[in-house]
Amino acid sequence: STLQKSHAVFGYVRTNYTLNVPVPLNQLCLQFYDTNTYMKFKGDKLKELLSLENKEAMESLPIKYGNDMQFKYSLCPKGWSTNDYNKTVLYLEKKSIPSNVVAIKYYVKMYCVQTQTKYELTNTKRASSTVLCKGFDNMLSYQDLSLITGDELEFICQFKIRHIEYKSI
Repeated sequence: STLQKSHAVFGYVRTNYTLNVPVPLNQLCLQFYDTNTYMKFKGDKLKELLSLENKEAMESLPIKYGNDMQFKYSLCPKGWSTNDYNKTVLYLEKKSIPSNVVAIKYYVKMYCVQTQTKYELTNTKRASSTVLCKGFDNMLSYQDLSLITGDELEFICQFKIRHIEYKSI
């Protein structure tokens, strides 16, 4: 079907962008391909999350683009610094980026299902930056999380690379 062909092209470019795919085609496909990450905490995993202290985090599985680009989410229920103590922060961080990448333009959307808190950002960051996004900054507190009734906490995160700037040769 047409939909299956589209998914095949997007998936191929996403996992093989360093192969002989022309950069304009690669950029076009990346513009329409997105990655959703689901961070779900239940039972003991939820208790573990809520017991974390300031500067402690739980990480998502890696978000992979090709063989050499990786990103991750880090959820800090009590913040990472003294300035955001007891404020829940969800970071989007780079794990690895090729040395020929100068900057990345991206879109990120983070959503907490239980509190219905949403954070959206379109931004460009230099490849040297470790943190691409600090989501829910001053929007969601540790108290908000600890008051959730039920045995589940879920974050849905969407990350799209809009453009990759490469070093000139």
